[in-house]
Amino acid sequence: MLRMSEGHVLPELNKMTQKDITFVADFLTEHFNEYLKDEDDILMWPPNTEGNQWFSFLQSSTHLKESPLLFPTTPKSLCTVKRQMEAVIDHCLTKPALERQVPESSLRDIPHAGELVL
Repeated sequence: MLRMSEGHVLPELNKMTQKDITFVADFLTEHFNEYLKDEDDILMWPPNTEGNQWFSFLQSSTHLKESPLLFPTTPKSLCTVKRQMEAVIDHCLTKPALERQVPESSLRDIPHAGELVL
């Protein structure tokens, strides 16, 4: 790939045989291809969150754990998560985010553009 992009190739990389390159390509395909598939299947090797400081922090904070602003981790592919996030974002952009209706009496107290006093 470096040769095709005309990047600098380290001398150590020139010593790699086709067998080595095939081994690396097979490893990447086997272990990372599932993250890129656009399928709803559960990952065979989901990310290990044990010992992850950020994940532990989120789990220990009740406010962040229940926050609608943070997406929960799911054992799905990146394409599936992206599709789900796009659907949530589209929903947010098409529906007002007000959970409670503003009383009409409150709206009457808001000055209109022609009534603003500076």
